[in-house]
Amino acid sequence: MLNTLALLWTQFLLYSLERGIVSLDTVIKGVCEKTRFMDILENYTLFKEEKNGPIKIIAKNHQYLGVEKSIKTFLQINENKGRLGVFWHTQGSGKTESMIFFSQKILRKNSWQLDICSCN
Repeated sequence: MLNTLALLWTQFLLYSLERGIVSLDTVIKGVCEKTRFMDILENYTLFKEEKNGPIKIIAKNHQYLGVEKSIKTFLQINENKGRLGVFWHTQGSGKTESMIFFSQKILRKNSWQLDICSCN
């Protein structure tokens, strides 16, 4: 389970980094490992303006795992002959947020230069 402190207990989401195992011990071992915790804070946390003020969004388990797998595939694009695969989630699962997490982490964490051409 992982969520922001502002949410009710009933709104907490199951968060398991081990397939099929959901427990507080799994959450603590998975999320609180130092490098993963810092990664979640830096790359998997968004803020969105709502009517009642800003809200914090933290990646759900399937978003975190999907983005991490997509980044690994992206970094092996030459070995994969230019194929990246499909990022598949159902309606309402947070695909937009997942793409924000993906693009921002790629931009923050890769040393390659991005060339932008402005054509007049």
